[in-house]
Amino acid sequence: MKENLNNQKKTNKIDRRSQILDAAALVFKEKSYDRATLQDIADLVGLTKATIYHYFKSKHELLYTINYMSVTDAIDRLSQIVKMPVSPEEKVRLAFQQHFSAYVSHLPGLLVMLHEKTDLLPRKMEQEIKSEFKKYISLWESLMREGVALGHFRQDLDPKMITWSAVGMCNWVYKWASPSGRLEFHQIADIFSEIFLKGAQTREKDN
Repeated sequence: MKENLNNQKKTNKIDRRSQILDAAALVFKEKSYDRATLQDIADLVGLTKATIYHYFKSKHELLYTINYMSVTDAIDRLSQIVKMPVSPEEKVRLAFQQHFSAYVSHLPGLLVMLHEKTDLLPRKMEQEIKSEFKKYISLWESLMREGVALGHFRQDLDPKMITWSAVGMCNWVYKWASPSGRLEFHQIADIFSEIFLKGAQTREKDN
């Protein structure tokens, strides 16, 4: 009985943290991090500001956690794709799809990560976020290097440059696309991966 109660308390704490993070992401998205207050977040989730402090020490910690969770989730998903026994082209298609899936499942948090500057955070937090983002980029780059090494992608294209072109295509979408738009995000991902692969593939693979 005591163990069940402890598990329930732990679950409730996790749920409350998630609710606060979701509210913070929405408030940061609507007001920007600079103008948002902890009271705004408390009001949205229906808590007191004192309760927010019970779960997060500061507004900085909220922004850090939103960023950290967004990028580490992307790392986990892309890591699985990198390990798959499929062609480099299919891995790239799946990489685009996993990136765009975050626009559906984690939209407010992802928008905060893409829009708000990490230099608003204390240096240690900023460096941790940048370190995780580098891991994500390195996974993309490993896909590109694999494609080049296997002769699927053009030898004359620098892997770092085509990596940043792919990620840049994905990251800029939040500026103009919408969940209620004409095309769904998975359709945009298909279009982007097709455009990218047409430029990156060798002629032999393209024909």
